[in-house]
Amino acid sequence: KNLMRAQKALQTLSDWGVEDIGLCPGGRNSPFVFLLSETSAFQIHSGFDERSTAFFTLGKAQVKNKPSAIITTSGTAVSEVLSAVIEAHYTQTPLIVISADRPVRLRGTGAPQTIEQKNIFSSYVENCVDIEDEWPAEIRWSGRGPLHLNICFDEPLIDGAVTDYPIQAPSPKAFHIPRPAVDGLAASFHQFLSHKKQPLLLISGLKASEVSAVKAFAQSWSGYIYAESTSGLRELQHPRLLRSGDRFPSYLLKNKKIDAVIRIGGVPTARLWRDLENSEFPIFSLSSLPFAGLSRGIFHCTDYSALSELQAPKTSLNPEILDLDQKLAGQWQSLLQAHPLSEPAFVNWLSRQVSQQSQVYVGNSLPIREWDLTAQREKPVHVKASRGANGIDGQIATALGQRTKSEDQLILIGDLTAMYDANALWFLKNQTPNTLCQLTVMNNNGGKIFERLFKHPLFYNQHHFNFKAWAESWSCPYTLMTEPVQWPSTSGVIEVRPDLEQTAEFWKKFDGLWSL
Repeated sequence: KNLMRAQKALQTLSDWGVEDIGLCPGGRNSPFVFLLSETSAFQIHSGFDERSTAFFTLGKAQVKNKPSAIITTSGTAVSEVLSAVIEAHYTQTPLIVISADRPVRLRGTGAPQTIEQKNIFSSYVENCVDIEDEWPAEIRWSGRGPLHLNICFDEPLIDGAVTDYPIQAPSPKAFHIPRPAVDGLAASFHQFLSHKKQPLLLISGLKASEVSAVKAFAQSWSGYIYAESTSGLRELQHPRLLRSGDRFPSYLLKNKKIDAVIRIGGVPTARLWRDLENSEFPIFSLSSLPFAGLSRGIFHCTDYSALSELQAPKTSLNPEILDLDQKLAGQWQSLLQAHPLSEPAFVNWLSRQVSQQSQVYVGNSLPIREWDLTAQREKPVHVKASRGANGIDGQIATALGQRTKSEDQLILIGDLTAMYDANALWFLKNQTPNTLCQLTVMNNNGGKIFERLFKHPLFYNQHHFNFKAWAESWSCPYTLMTEPVQWPSTSGVIEVRPDLEQTAEFWKKFDGLWSL
């Protein structure tokens, strides 16, 4: 019965179009381990740490736009997957968690490696299916977010001949999740804009497949536009694209230079979005994800093809606003030249080392904000990130999961983020695509974003750790950069140590620019 249930689970995955399985072998999930060793139906990514393996599997689902699965053994191993499940929920990624469990009769007894696995992921999964006997006739799952299959195995764990339970691999197929069209979207949009003269279009995170539809709409927009790097449109050639950073939209809001915000994409990174929460400013949001990101405003969840139904308004513009934006952009770019060893200057320089065909993954906290502010704008780069819950956990593993066989990859993360996901180098060493993967760690000796926010050392997590021994312990090539010189031409870990005094001076002068 164990092998039969495991075979049913794997066949279900195959029928759903799953290609990638993250596997953390253990005793209780041994039926899966043996069956997977006998089939070529899946790409198996074996890992020893459920937390990193779950994030790696999440990255696979995100880059392929189809479901992937992680298989764990019983006990606390299952709980290690929670963070990745949360991220899958908020990014609506079809991540399937298959957990092996001990028999139901042992629940609540404190028997070894027995915990309450049923419903362990609470509201973060669309459905939890607890299976002890017969395989269910139907499993309710839309594919819009994670699913949990909890399968009980009794001893003897291997209860037959493994070869009697083959996995039939269907032809690869696309996993399409239809997004409901919103009735009355066009009427709602046009009514919202009926008395607006100077609306701002804010474009945030988009999947690569979504960019073209949003780009077509943005090109018809006659008002101001602010585009984040994860939109794929930050380098859009548009005469009214704001280029001086995310503080400028906040300045426009504060000084009543705009009278509405139209947001398209995921929940924005820009400070403006948080500013809007505590105001009564008019907001209209449209996203393929079912999260408004604010507790107020008009929100529609729909496919971006619906943008073709919307007519961009004719707006009145103040040329002084665009002149001021251009002036501020020039001033902070001069600051980069004056402080070439500062962290923002390094990020600007790094962005210039990336070819247009490369994949860029930027970590949360400071890196994504510094990239949004300082990265080059001469060539388009679609930046990937993991912005579901805005956490720093699992960033390396997610990025490595998004790695492809056809693109070089630059990963830019902070030092605490790297320390938080140190086990993930396992997947860098166990992948063999013929492309570059350059894991770049911006080491500023702690959480510098909190230094700017709270001015209290307890927030900083200051350290004097360097990443050479970490890289070498995984046999990864290591490069230390303390100034922007020749960029390495090989894969490996690149530790960037910016000058902390120049960085502090840059931000001090940058803040001074905004005393408008």
